[in-house]
Amino acid sequence: MWWRAFLIVLLLAGALLRPLPALAQAPDHLHAQDSAACEEEAESLWYEATPDGDVWLKLHFFWSETCPHCAEAQRFMAPLGRDRPWLRIKSYEVNASAEHRALFATLADDLGEEIRGVPTFFVCGRMLVGFD
Repeated sequence: MWWRAFLIVLLLAGALLRPLPALAQAPDHLHAQDSAACEEEAESLWYEATPDGDVWLKLHFFWSETCPHCAEAQRFMAPLGRDRPWLRIKSYEVNASAEHRALFATLADDLGEEIRGVPTFFVCGRMLVGFD
């Protein structure tokens, strides 16, 4: 089980090693706006820059109450966010919320991806599907 934590930490560490402008790539629907608005949208979606210069990553976690893989992922995610103060986990249950389903569809579409099921994770402009 340690390898799951290692894999996620490795993925997040790789994202941190990327230059900051790469994290600030805005979704396609924002390209018509000015670059300041694009950077602000990307910052609010993928990361937060604190006043003292730290960067907190956001991980968007979409799940279903009826999915056994989602239940496993939830048990894994709880300590992950608690043990890593630089990680902000945003959790969205999709069965009971049309708003969460719409956000799920928008994020997938903005990345040129299709929804393939849950659990699904979005981090640093990437979509990861599944948990075993």
